Amino acid sequence: MQRKPVMKAVRSCIIICCLIPYARNYAQGPSINDSLEKRISHHGQDTAMVNELLHLSYANLYNDSLSAFYYARKAIALSDKLKYSFGQVVGRSRLGDVYFQSDHYKEAYAQYIQARDIAQARNERGGLSIVYNELGLFHNSLHEFDKALDYLQRSLRLVRPSNLAAKGGRFLNIGVAYGAAGDYKHALAYLNKALVIYDRLQSPADIAFIYHNIGNAYLEQSFPDKALDYYNKALALLLVHQNTRLQSSTYLNMADVYLQQQSLEKAMQYIQQTLSLADKAGFNSISIEGRVMLSRILARKGQFRESEATLREIRQEWSPNMEQRKLVADAGVGLYRQEGNYRKAFDLSLQAAAVKDTLQKLANKKHMDLLEVSFQTSQHQAQIVLLQQQNKWKTTLMYFGAGAVLLCIVIIVILYYNKRLKEKVYQHGQKMLQDENSRILAERALIEEKSLRVRQELDHRNRELSANIIHTDQMNRVLSELREKLTDNVRMSDSNHLEEIRKLIRYNLELTEDWQKFKLHFEEVHPAFFDKLMQLSSQLSRNELKHCAYIRMNISNKEVASLLNVHPDSVKMSRYRIKKKLSLQPKDDLSTYILNL
Repeated sequence: MQRKPVMKAVRSCIIICCLIPYARNYAQGPSINDSLEKRISHHGQDTAMVNELLHLSYANLYNDSLSAFYYARKAIALSDKLKYSFGQVVGRSRLGDVYFQSDHYKEAYAQYIQARDIAQARNERGGLSIVYNELGLFHNSLHEFDKALDYLQRSLRLVRPSNLAAKGGRFLNIGVAYGAAGDYKHALAYLNKALVIYDRLQSPADIAFIYHNIGNAYLEQSFPDKALDYYNKALALLLVHQNTRLQSSTYLNMADVYLQQQSLEKAMQYIQQTLSLADKAGFNSISIEGRVMLSRILARKGQFRESEATLREIRQEWSPNMEQRKLVADAGVGLYRQEGNYRKAFDLSLQAAAVKDTLQKLANKKHMDLLEVSFQTSQHQAQIVLLQQQNKWKTTLMYFGAGAVLLCIVIIVILYYNKRLKEKVYQHGQKMLQDENSRILAERALIEEKSLRVRQELDHRNRELSANIIHTDQMNRVLSELREKLTDNVRMSDSNHLEEIRKLIRYNLELTEDWQKFKLHFEEVHPAFFDKLMQLSSQLSRNELKHCAYIRMNISNKEVASLLNVHPDSVKMSRYRIKKKLSLQPKDDLSTYILNL
């Protein structure tokens, strides 16, 4: 129960952190205003001056609402004069921001709706994205989270992919809205998307915002260690890139974490740093919430009088608003319960209930005001639509006759040109058909000519192979004759007989070259045939390779036996060995296999 008021402070800080351009300008102080004023003096009555006025409205949004209001009105007036739609949209959106920060929700909503209608009517994509973003933040502050997320998602879809800064800001705002709605899974997903973008942009100040909000999400889920880790990361950047509001809020949340962990000394250390920064910078809301936290720490330490004095100081010197009064009352109830003073605790709980009722009435009034603005806007839009429809009917009746005549003329012209177009298309189609037929005939003649040349070349190669086969047959006969002469033992002592044998051997040596010639000629007709066989089985002998070549040439077994100078049965055994070396099954046909190789 003691975390609730602090988490209220955390959530309000989250929404503030989303308005990155505003918070950054605010942190930089009056020097921003001086530089922007100087830049305005160099511009005439043009769109550049409008943009500078809008920047000035940004810079003064938190520290000087009257100046922010003045510059926004001036930007709107100049944009209306120049018919500069972006300035008209963003100027009204900035005016809505001023009303929103001043708690004039009805006027703020009216300005946002007016800016939205202008952007939609003029198709101003960039301005519409900004207005949707502001409407999302507006509804988020009213805890209307479905509407808030709807507007923020619309705003994201309108951001150009190249605009990384705007895309990162939309991711951050959507993550915040999910966190406020209690959907921390989606909140962390979108916050991490924003972190990736701002890391690419090398923007430490924006990264510190995201670290702070991720820490808030983990704090809401009761993961204090993770929350402290991200708060420390944010502080490391904030000590270099000053943002006093965010720094003091981070100290406040860290004090809350240590209070939950019963580390009262550390909680006291961080709450003192919070009050030091907030009091010096004039952040009243953080100062009040910090003192509420201080009261709780003192009560936890048993210092009840000091805790009560701190709450009394808030009521007397800090003029808390209704929500802050409820924080003070809740803290007092907790204090008196710990002290055992249940009478005072009961009285303060009644006060807290009364404040809660008042807050509920104020919230109901806000919603009623918004409904009234929505009703008035819808009535105004209905009147505009009605007038537009009346003007449309008048224009339609006025130009109906002329339109009918013009339509007839157009139809006649179209029919005439359609007829001519059909004729031209038909003629062009006939010409293309003739050209295509001529091309097909020419290609067919060329293919037939190539086929004839290929057949002639193949016949020539086959004749050469046949000649090689005849030479091989001759060599086989010589070998047979040589074998008969060698078996004639009677004549072996005859020198003439030996000379004849030598001649046959020399002749046989010359014939051995025929295998290489045969192989060369065969592979010209059947390229890589022997290589494929050797890849399938490296154990094939030269005669077996030659046998395979004869099979490829469709030579019968009887002719193969004659060419190889062996018995026909030996040819069959050779075929069996070849099938075995090629790993063929007994049912496989060797001739078919080799012909398809």
